[in-house]
Amino acid sequence: MQYRILAIGLLTRFAVSFLGAQPLFLLNPSLEDVRPSPAKLPSAWFTCAPVSYSLPDLHPGGAFQVKTKPYHGRSYAGLVVRPDGSQERICQELVQPLDSGACYLFALYAALSPHYLSFDARTGQPLDYNRPVRIRVLGGKNRCGDETVLGISPPVVSADWIRVEFLLQPVASCDFLCLEVAFLHPDSLPYGGHALVDALSPLLEVSCDDPKGSAEVFPLFASLDECGRYLIRRLNPLQENALRPSFFLHPNGDWDYGNPAMAWLRRFLEERPEVAPVRVGVRRRADKRTLLRAFKGNGIPREKYRVKVWQGGVCPPGWICFQD
Repeated sequence: MQYRILAIGLLTRFAVSFLGAQPLFLLNPSLEDVRPSPAKLPSAWFTCAPVSYSLPDLHPGGAFQVKTKPYHGRSYAGLVVRPDGSQERICQELVQPLDSGACYLFALYAALSPHYLSFDARTGQPLDYNRPVRIRVLGGKNRCGDETVLGISPPVVSADWIRVEFLLQPVASCDFLCLEVAFLHPDSLPYGGHALVDALSPLLEVSCDDPKGSAEVFPLFASLDECGRYLIRRLNPLQENALRPSFFLHPNGDWDYGNPAMAWLRRFLEERPEVAPVRVGVRRRADKRTLLRAFKGNGIPREKYRVKVWQGGVCPPGWICFQD
């Protein structure tokens, strides 16, 4: 059995996006559901628990006094370990298998709620499942029953969302991937604990010896004009597919989820606050609505930009103007 935790640290001032390899996308990686509730699985995911156990939970919704806001989207999963030794997991059949001997980058966001108040099924007494656990990544050839450990996280102890990264190297082909919570120490007495999980990245096949060498590198912008030319090249014409989100890495190794072009703009504005607000001209009101949603959805503060319908002609100095 071979697995490793990957800590990525980039010391150069670059923004990184994995574009060279084709990632293996999970279905519903943000663990979304229309109406989060206890004992409910996100769509496209299943569990292998006996019918006598409740399903994992979808938050937020106020259940169990869990009040953590989602890292991304509207919902996230809560997985528990129990005093009887049982451990919850969620699993998915991959759209294509993980190859034996290959290496894959994988990341997720995890947190520990201050409270996860439920009951001990053995005693019927209230129990706060608020002790920390680890998250294990499992892979298998069949649905439930033959999984092996591909990666295991450090203890999840932060009430804030933290990025957890893995370098997975299966020793056999895997058609299924599972996330499971585990006790901190295999030989410890069982207890009540949990982890919250959100925003799963795609799996990207990389070099086992040099995972970071698989990344394509983009320099940060030296000026607003350079930033504008990049945005127009990446996003024009303004269509929803040009603004679609994906997972990517920041210079410090942080995973993020959003549109890379918007992320580069956001970082530029953080480093060059004197250029704000950025003024953007579009040709149609529909384009304005599309762009406003993209700015908001990618965390760019409202005071950092102005978007107006541009009537054509020469683009005013200092503006970023999108053509038809």
